[in-house]
Amino acid sequence: MIDVVISSCFVRKFLLAIQSQVPIVCHTAAQVLAAYGAVDIPRNEWTGLLPALFGNITGQFHDATKVASLEALGYMCDSMDPEEVQPETVNQILNAIVIGMATSQSQEIRLAAVTALNNSLEFTAKNFANEGERNIIMQAICEATQASHVKIRERAFECFATIADLYYDKLAAYAVTLFNLSVAVIRSDDPAVGMQAIELWNTICDQEINILQDIDDGEADVSSYLRLTEQAAPLMAPLVLECMTKQEDGDAEDDSWNIATASAALLEAMARTIDDKIVDLVLPFITNNIMNHDWHLKEASIMAFGVILDGPSEAKISPLVVQALPVLIGSLKDTTPLVRDTTAWTIGKICELHKQCIAGEILPAMVEGLGNALVDGNGKVVAQACYAVHNLAEACEDESEATSNVLSHFMPMMITKLMQITSKNDYDNDNIKAAAYEAVNRMIANSALDMQDIVIRLLEEALVRLQATFQPSMDSNDRMNTQSCLCSVIGEIVKKLHISVLAKYCDKIVELLLQVLNSKGAVAHEDAFLVVGFLSEKLGPELRRYIHFLAPAVQAGLKSIEEYQVVTVAVGAVGDIARALGKDILPFCDAIIISLLELLKSSTLHK
Repeated sequence: MIDVVISSCFVRKFLLAIQSQVPIVCHTAAQVLAAYGAVDIPRNEWTGLLPALFGNITGQFHDATKVASLEALGYMCDSMDPEEVQPETVNQILNAIVIGMATSQSQEIRLAAVTALNNSLEFTAKNFANEGERNIIMQAICEATQASHVKIRERAFECFATIADLYYDKLAAYAVTLFNLSVAVIRSDDPAVGMQAIELWNTICDQEINILQDIDDGEADVSSYLRLTEQAAPLMAPLVLECMTKQEDGDAEDDSWNIATASAALLEAMARTIDDKIVDLVLPFITNNIMNHDWHLKEASIMAFGVILDGPSEAKISPLVVQALPVLIGSLKDTTPLVRDTTAWTIGKICELHKQCIAGEILPAMVEGLGNALVDGNGKVVAQACYAVHNLAEACEDESEATSNVLSHFMPMMITKLMQITSKNDYDNDNIKAAAYEAVNRMIANSALDMQDIVIRLLEEALVRLQATFQPSMDSNDRMNTQSCLCSVIGEIVKKLHISVLAKYCDKIVELLLQVLNSKGAVAHEDAFLVVGFLSEKLGPELRRYIHFLAPAVQAGLKSIEEYQVVTVAVGAVGDIARALGKDILPFCDAIIISLLELLKSSTLHK
């Protein structure tokens, strides 16, 4: 414990420091004072701090001190429990922040105040519950949305989004004002402000989606649903669609968050909130622009169709999906990379959510289009094509034990192209290779019996590739990621094949798994232990021939406390091994139990 006299000396020095004209000194002092205050104010142990900060804000001090004092209040509010602070103290803090937001203050002070208010909104819950005080807070934020400083306007809408998250039930009285303010800035303000206004409505949608789910589950009354999205949608949807045409020029490699992508996210949330009602609001835009020669309009219309696929009923959306598929398949050949990217993503969403619409006559054309997209020169297009193939394979889950299924018609070609992607080194993003491997895994898992020879050849190739990762010249990160992906492929194949087919490969599989587990790379270790579990299940008592080699690796996994994910899968592997061996696991039980007890006693292991 720090001596009270020394502590008092420290804080007095920092109260002086916050009045410095050097900005970094002020800001640092604010952080220190907030840390002290968050502890001392609930105890009523430092009664002079808040009056000093309030005096800085209302007194004749330079702007840097006022800004830092507001920052200190915001930091404290973010850390303190309002139940432990006297209501009068909370009122004083809120009053000081609102004073800082006044239009008579400088832009820097107003920005600090509106930021502090955002940090204090949960802390001042009781004040917000009071209609009179709530109106004052909302009025102050509304005034901040009209400030000349972009950051103040942006932060004001951030406050509205926080309020929507914390106090959705209080929004009805302010809905029209919030809508009008939002529409104005989305349409014509700086994109940063418009995107924050979009985030406000995203938050409202999220709240209403959760409330509707609670109503369905019998956990909320229908009166708690304010229908804010439904009321705003007729005017908001056209504006959102307009913003979706404001894509930044460039190709599909750009993942930047902008007004167009933010608007697409909002439209998706609106679809999940108001379901069928969104379709009629968006369909004219899609119909008019999906064949447009202007790529901005074409991409926006395809994106709009993709984001409304989740929400509307099957009866409402399915006929439109069937009608749109030929156009979408043709758009995979568009000259603009972003159009091809969005198209492949939309087809992937159709495969995920509306597989019943992929009729026999459209499937060959879809497969051909996705096959071409897998060799596209643009990495993002390739990644989205992998996502679509993954979902197309997932759609065959119910037929994975059949003699033949839809996958049988195109699996050999797709596997070849996907494995070619995984062996290429000219992609900037390793996630493309991972997406290809994930698609391969789904095809393996849901393949029919007539694809067994393909799966066997894939196992042989995966084992050869895994062996090659132990070359010293390979980059360590590349080695770990490649081993992880290959182990996942081998795991899916182990699960798929009958032991009578798998038996001849078991020695090699175990040999390579041990090499992986003896190498550095926690990510690869997770997948390797999963394969150990799958193999144990397939081998059953025959696992005896390998247990003496596997046991040390499993013990090492159980002791990898700093890598809790590895520990988790190692524990799972122990369970699989025990079930496979039965009584034959007894010679290894003492060591395993000791390791498990050590894990239970560990104070550092992630619980």
